[in-house]
Amino acid sequence: SPCKPDKCSTKLSSRTMEESQETTCPHSSCLLAILKAFRNGVVYGVRIRLPHATLMTLLWKRKASWKAKARIIFLLTYNHARNLAFMGAIYKSTTCILRRSLGCWKPFMPFIAGGLAGWFVFNKETALNQQIVLYLFSRVLLGLTKFSVNRNLVPKPSKPWPFFAAIIWAFALCLFEFEPDTLQSSLVQSMEYIYQADQWTSWRDFLF
Repeated sequence: SPCKPDKCSTKLSSRTMEESQETTCPHSSCLLAILKAFRNGVVYGVRIRLPHATLMTLLWKRKASWKAKARIIFLLTYNHARNLAFMGAIYKSTTCILRRSLGCWKPFMPFIAGGLAGWFVFNKETALNQQIVLYLFSRVLLGLTKFSVNRNLVPKPSKPWPFFAAIIWAFALCLFEFEPDTLQSSLVQSMEYIYQADQWTSWRDFLF
């Protein structure tokens, strides 16, 4: 049975443990819960993307007209908020359906729901989607590493961070210098500005 108790249920968070004891979906109204998830995605997307898009556009699109700048900021903010909104709505819808159908809460449910939402929302390889998914990839990789240590699947390393940071930066700069086309354009631009824009004609070049 998919709802048979398993070992995973012994180390869940307190909230997840409480939810796992529910025989059905805990929401009084799944429709309102889905609507709230959609709304939260919009709000969070705007809060995160609007300040960032505004700052980056003003810094790096100086030659663009104010109308063009406003359009760039709007599109970046809109796309980010839309993606998070639909991600939240699809995820919440799927988990509600699974919980009401099976009468329990198990790890495979958010896995399925997250996979479906990710497929439908982030299936196009745009610059924004790439940024979000790669950001999430790094967090998931770190989370899986901690999960493996907490479950005693691998031994706990001693001070691994310096080695990890050194390896990442070593590969990043090696690719930048010899294979820049393999890296994301925004990363290449930032590295060019920091590591290669080293020419100057007067003391003014050392000012902002």
